[in-house]
Amino acid sequence: MRLISEINPGESGCVDGRQCEAVWPEATCSSSGVCECPFATVPSRTRPVLCSSSSTETRTSNGGDGSTWCVYPDGDRDIFIADIYDCIAHPQIKSELFPEYHESVDGLCCPSRAFSCAQPMEAGEEPSVPRWWFNSATGTCTQFMWDPNTIEGASPNNFRTVEHCESYCRDTCARGAVEFAASSDSAIYDETPKSGCMSTRSTCGHDHECVLIGSSQTCCPTRENVCSPYGGRKYLSRPPANFDRGVSIAGSRSMTRYYYDVHRGKCLNFVYHGLGNFNNFNTKQDCEAFCSKLVCPTGTPLRIGEDWQRCETSADCPSSHSCSSSHHSLSVLNRSSPETAPRPYVVTGTTLLRDSARCSTTPGAKEMTITSSRSFYVSRVARG
Repeated sequence: MRLISEINPGESGCVDGRQCEAVWPEATCSSSGVCECPFATVPSRTRPVLCSSSSTETRTSNGGDGSTWCVYPDGDRDIFIADIYDCIAHPQIKSELFPEYHESVDGLCCPSRAFSCAQPMEAGEEPSVPRWWFNSATGTCTQFMWDPNTIEGASPNNFRTVEHCESYCRDTCARGAVEFAASSDSAIYDETPKSGCMSTRSTCGHDHECVLIGSSQTCCPTRENVCSPYGGRKYLSRPPANFDRGVSIAGSRSMTRYYYDVHRGKCLNFVYHGLGNFNNFNTKQDCEAFCSKLVCPTGTPLRIGEDWQRCETSADCPSSHSCSSSHHSLSVLNRSSPETAPRPYVVTGTTLLRDSARCSTTPGAKEMTITSSRSFYVSRVARG
């Protein structure tokens, strides 16, 4: 049965802890019917993340005043998200309506094309409407039933038609964003995609490869890059772990995801918070389907139970397989299954909210923020 409503931390009216946890992970409903923050956090109001579409600043948020491109202000640090969120100008975003922001503010932070297409399918509590979602591990669009009353935390990987899904997600890089040409007057990544890479040597960067998608020659992240600690994103330094937990953001909750561990040569689970990289799969099967190509260029590794069979030489394999060494591990190669080539658009994006009903872990007094009453629905044609 559907819960009556979601309740912000610090507000009364809850009858079930799930009403509170739907807004912020581990928030609870007290015996007096008030949603309470987790231990050592308190509620505090904040505002949505707005931006300036003309800005080239992608590293510093200036206190979240909306004067920059999309930068996530998380307590005392700023988080780079310019490669997974776009600043989309909107006529309802202007300084007159948002006087607490910088005078240049004019846009919303919406999930990028690559980030949207990598999100999991979310059906909601009472699915009744047919929709389509893109499975980036298999490169296909699949129909599912969706609850149209799902608003908070809804996945942007949700399309009305299969044509919409395929044109936006299938006909681009299999996972991760296309590589864009550097611009002398802009720091924004999604200005001009690199193209014509098959006719020019070394057009694509070292962590990208040239892929023919229809008639377009596109620089896509290599499978090695996506299945590595970098996960297809541009970090300033090597990530400290083989996976990226990300950070907790408004409308999201922590969940179990899977990543490919290059040192152990297998897919492992981890707790994911949000705003992470593309080495992040909804299921172990999805992770293996995408990253097993690092071990077997064609086909899939032979299994014994849930694990890939290890080998020293091809003599350890059945006649249909041979022994292949890759990524610090020895495995087997199935010669009978062909490799599926990667395949490349109106998107409905959910806006990025700063600390909406968020439990802050900033130094000093810790706080939880409350959802802003403002929300926007943005529909746009993505750049190809």
